[in-house]
Amino acid sequence: RMTAGNESRPCAPRLAIVVPCHDEEETLPESLRGLESLLEALQRERLVAAGSYVACVDDGSRDRTWSLVRAAAERTPTPTATATRPAP
Repeated sequence: RMTAGNESRPCAPRLAIVVPCHDEEETLPESLRGLESLLEALQRERLVAAGSYVACVDDGSRDRTWSLVRAAAERTPTPTATATRPAP
């Protein structure tokens, strides 16, 4: 894709990183911090668009995974984490 107007510089793509989560209470906080830092760096370098995000999919965890995903989604000013969980 090209930028608007007559510029010849390509637009940065919007990146969505999908993270499947099942009973990841122990590893999820560090993983999300790392992915958020990675996205910030890629955005600073203009390698990905500002609307890029991490989507966490919890498929019925029995630990605190779901609450950690929701907390991450609420604390980020941009769509850096979204929480999705299938119906029971």
